[in-house]
Amino acid sequence: MTDLLALNSIRGKSGKDTLIGLLESEGRTVFRVAFADILKKQCAEVLCGGQGFAERYEQEMHSGVKDRPQNGLAIQFIPNSNYRGWLWLKSGEDREEPRSLRWHLQKYGTEYRREFCKEPDVWLDLGMLEVRKGLDLGVDHVVVTDLRLPNEFKALTKGAHTQQPNPNAFSWSVPKVRTVRIVRDWFIPGVDDPAYHISDIALLAHPFDALVVNRLGEPWAMLDQLKEQGVIN
Repeated sequence: MTDLLALNSIRGKSGKDTLIGLLESEGRTVFRVAFADILKKQCAEVLCGGQGFAERYEQEMHSGVKDRPQNGLAIQFIPNSNYRGWLWLKSGEDREEPRSLRWHLQKYGTEYRREFCKEPDVWLDLGMLEVRKGLDLGVDHVVVTDLRLPNEFKALTKGAHTQQPNPNAFSWSVPKVRTVRIVRDWFIPGVDDPAYHISDIALLAHPFDALVVNRLGEPWAMLDQLKEQGVIN
């Protein structure tokens, strides 16, 4: 039976993709799911405003570039959209300050779509369809790489049914999930110094099945820790 692992980290560059690589290095088959992948695609399209470089933004959102403030991402310079209008009128936002792609992902994904637009499960519903796809493939592990919010935690750990975006899609429940928090034990400038966003710490008090420490220079030890804590065989 396919194992379903859900990974959480408070900060970026924690080692989640490295952990997936370690699983694969042992000959295990892995299907990777990131709830944020669809968010990244849609946010990139909004930020480019049909100007033809959404693919570049999307690629940068999967790299360290996403943490780098850019003048062109200041509120006053992004293309007109409902999202920009919301930011423009939002109290306390500096319209001229350079912003990073990560900043926009957090603003667009959580504060704008989930809260302001009242779509709390928008990224969960789309991500769950990908989880089901992985389970149907019969791989060794389906790994959710970005468990970040309470509705995601509940849907995965409780096997909850979710409202699918497609009204013709069927409801389903997931098998038992092993939740894993990964903590990196060194500081990365530009990643660790910004203020926490609500999506960074929303699961801080939630119980996890395992805690994995990614120690500098010892990435392989993460796999050993999973085995020691009974998450994988």
